Amino acid sequence: MEKPASDAQQALVSKTHWRDWVKRIAAFSGLEIVSRVLQMAASLLIVRLMVKEEFAWYSLAVAFQGMLGFVTMIGAGSALFAMGGPLIEDRRGMGQLLHAVGRWRFWLMAFSLPVLLPIYGFLLMRNGCPPLTLALLLVFGGLTMWLEIQRHMLSAPLELAQRYNFLQKVDCISAVVRLAGVGVLIACAWIKPVPVMLISVVLVGWLPLVLMRKASHAIADPDVREAPEAMKKRLRALAIAATPSALSYVAEAQYATLFVALAGFTAGVAELGALGRIGLLLTVPAAILGRVIQPRLALIREDTDLRRAWLRTAGFGLLIGTGMIVGTWLFQDLLLWLLGSEYQYVRADLMFYAGFLGLSFLTNANGSIIEARGWLKRAWVRPFVVIGAMLLATPIVSVATVPGAIVLMYVGCLANLATDLFLIIRGFRGLSDVHG
Repeated sequence: MEKPASDAQQALVSKTHWRDWVKRIAAFSGLEIVSRVLQMAASLLIVRLMVKEEFAWYSLAVAFQGMLGFVTMIGAGSALFAMGGPLIEDRRGMGQLLHAVGRWRFWLMAFSLPVLLPIYGFLLMRNGCPPLTLALLLVFGGLTMWLEIQRHMLSAPLELAQRYNFLQKVDCISAVVRLAGVGVLIACAWIKPVPVMLISVVLVGWLPLVLMRKASHAIADPDVREAPEAMKKRLRALAIAATPSALSYVAEAQYATLFVALAGFTAGVAELGALGRIGLLLTVPAAILGRVIQPRLALIREDTDLRRAWLRTAGFGLLIGTGMIVGTWLFQDLLLWLLGSEYQYVRADLMFYAGFLGLSFLTNANGSIIEARGWLKRAWVRPFVVIGAMLLATPIVSVATVPGAIVLMYVGCLANLATDLFLIIRGFRGLSDVHG
């Protein structure tokens, strides 16, 4: 049985005055900025110093890892927020939920690997990646995802318990170690895809598991090995309901890049990967959204408070999205310098991509309430809207070019925004809850 949030817990989240939100976000932002700056420094060093063709291979390996992440999160995020909020003070219940979600993610990974490995193996080979490098990149990508699932199972209860500062310290330590690893590779003149993937991603992935284990286990019982049937039934219902949304987000994130890679336009793959690193500027507000705002949305009881919180969240998304576009325009010379000499000619694409990032952040902020509340009923319409819109746009744009790929990203993002609004309206009317 899921328990309602306690009065003490509810008191933490029921305040909806904008000053309360500002104070919490300001308190959260300090350490977050430090860790994200360190992460961005490591990523930009890789972009600047890795040979462009090799960076294209590295970008495809990261895309493979991202695709695995999307697929294995089907239903998991919604379950942890929608079902975990009421269980935050029930250590055994939280342990049961994490055990069920962890098993679900590993099963999804086991089923998706045989499908995704041949696809990304072919794309790497199509873009000139040597067989040994290809094999190692895919192995390390899969291993990284396995570590990420473990990390997610440890961090989720800490996020729901609002242990932000602890998680930020873990992120800072991991970012310092990653930056140091990249520094060692630079000193050894060994900025190649495989060693970068091994040192800066795989090895660093073990660190949060060690640092978070004790604190997480204090909230969720790690010795629980079986969840109640009712809990598993609702998890399956949420997963089924979330599958269409997951497919749509995968299409928006990967469809354009896959076309460029399939065309063998290796330089285009590298350029999209380099432009994607500019998106790291949004990691601080994205962390605020995921770690501060979304858990609060999951715990609010009153409809009036929830509407106000959603409007503030959408306003936050609009503010950050607009700031991303304006900031990129003001500092485009600096951003191009950070990307390195091989990417100086992508100025127009940089601004175009910044517009997509701004719109995408607004969409994510606006739709965060859907996952937080489990409003996934009728979410099956999403792939028809998103993938349908992108397919309709494909013959019109030159999809094998960087600008054409970005246009498709815009189309997918706008379609997701429209679908989110449809689900949110239904959610506030009490029509979108998913029950087991």
